Amino acid sequence: AAYAILRNYVVLSVLYMFVTTAFVANAVLRDDETGFGPIIRSTGITQLDYVLGRFLGAFAIAAICMLLLPLATVIGSAMPWAPAEQLGAHRFVDHLYGYFLVALPNLFIHAAVFFALATITRSMMATYLGVISFVSGFFMLRDAFSDQPELQTAIAVAEPFAGRALSDAVRYWTVAE
Repeated sequence: AAYAILRNYVVLSVLYMFVTTAFVANAVLRDDETGFGPIIRSTGITQLDYVLGRFLGAFAIAAICMLLLPLATVIGSAMPWAPAEQLGAHRFVDHLYGYFLVALPNLFIHAAVFFALATITRSMMATYLGVISFVSGFFMLRDAFSDQPELQTAIAVAEPFAGRALSDAVRYWTVAE
């Protein structure tokens, strides 16, 4: 179902934030750790081009790796023990919708935030502590504001994973929808 596919992308975005951080933090920290950074800085490349290239390269690798989710879903639904009567028709458009509407924006936001944190701190440990703080803060705030109906729209807009927005959008859907 389209909702189940979107929900998979939301859940995976939360878990995949650690993978994205590994890609982007490693991209910015590796050159200085290996001693290759001064060689790159001695060339004619500008600081902006260098940092932007490192970020876009790490983001592209993370986005390509995220493409394994639709592949895993297709393979999993084709297994002989999967209940075909409960799975329904498989539509590739739902995967594209979820990938471009949920996964890529989440990846981009998380990659940008933690790339900046790694650039500022120059520490992989500080970057991972930032990820853990972000996730734990998100879950604490989500639970704190979950019982306030007047803030539903603001929470759905501010939530970084799009889970609340998805829940609000499908709240009154029937099973067939």
